[in-house]
Amino acid sequence: MKMSRLKIMLLSTAIVFTASVLSQEKGFHIGPRVGIGASDINITDVSGERLGLSTATGITTMYKFTRFFGISADFLMDYRSMYRNGTGFIANWNDFGPADYVDRTNMLYASIPLTANVSLGNEKFRVGFMAGPSINLFMYGDRNRVYNDRDLREYNNRTRLDGIHTFNPGFLYGFGFYSQTKDNNTFYVDFRHSFGVESIGRINNNRVYTQQAVMSIGLLF
Repeated sequence: MKMSRLKIMLLSTAIVFTASVLSQEKGFHIGPRVGIGASDINITDVSGERLGLSTATGITTMYKFTRFFGISADFLMDYRSMYRNGTGFIANWNDFGPADYVDRTNMLYASIPLTANVSLGNEKFRVGFMAGPSINLFMYGDRNRVYNDRDLREYNNRTRLDGIHTFNPGFLYGFGFYSQTKDNNTFYVDFRHSFGVESIGRINNNRVYTQQAVMSIGLLF
């Protein structure tokens, strides 16, 4: 077992060293990132949940040690949502019967993913892989309830989420495609999946977990 681990360490070191020798693209890079995808806000002991819209927009920074290896730090405004179908009673409704509704849960985060990036290929086209932790700071959240019956519009309501932790650690991994432009900038498209490593808090005393899958495009100068 120790020999296998040693071989893996030596092989990894050799790959990084070889990439360093071949590199001609070292240094600091920065540029915009725009992403859209789907998110899941899972509430324990609650059913009827559906995926919602997710966006991640901001700035990507990267320090490239070689053309094939770098460390990235993104600074993003991260929106996540989820839909849930439900049925409930309205005490003040004359019929006093159950009413169907749709809850939309919205969350806004300031997120800082920190990833190691490895890519393979040539200057014109490379395939890359990334993984690393994510620092997620909860900014705002609410639940918007809309009843299906138009006669019940006056009972539609919005409730602020107060049970979510301010700091929510996460983990991110994914892959992307990179191409160098004529101006020696890098255009990329990547696909990333991120998830919380623990419960982000509680809604109605039920634990909440989140994950999202986002496709992004960006440019590194």
